[in-house]
Amino acid sequence: MGPFAAALINRFGVRTTAISSLALISSGLALSLAMTQVWQLILLWGVVVGFGTGLTALVLGATIATRWFSTRRGLVIGLLTASSATGQLVFMPLLATIAEDAGWRAALVLLCGLLALAPARSCS
Repeated sequence: MGPFAAALINRFGVRTTAISSLALISSGLALSLAMTQVWQLILLWGVVVGFGTGLTALVLGATIATRWFSTRRGLVIGLLTASSATGQLVFMPLLATIAEDAGWRAALVLLCGLLALAPARSCS
């Protein structure tokens, strides 16, 4: 997705690409609550969520670091990468525990709720 994400960011801008990515991820997660068959899992998580997360991968971080920081770009990219890894380190065990105790739909509802808070925080 890297080259395609970079092309979309250059053509439409960072904000539009990030909002589109968030919309893809949100719709994939929301529709996942209703999935009942394996092909739906492959379509929603393999294609829709995968495409959405691919748009916000390292290309977005590198683009932001290049556009907004003239010095210490390496530090900024390192911090962005570390924040992604830290988020996984914090949330993956929590979501795994919830999925094991209450089922995968409960973990997905929590994930959708956290994602719903993201635009409200970033726009204010």
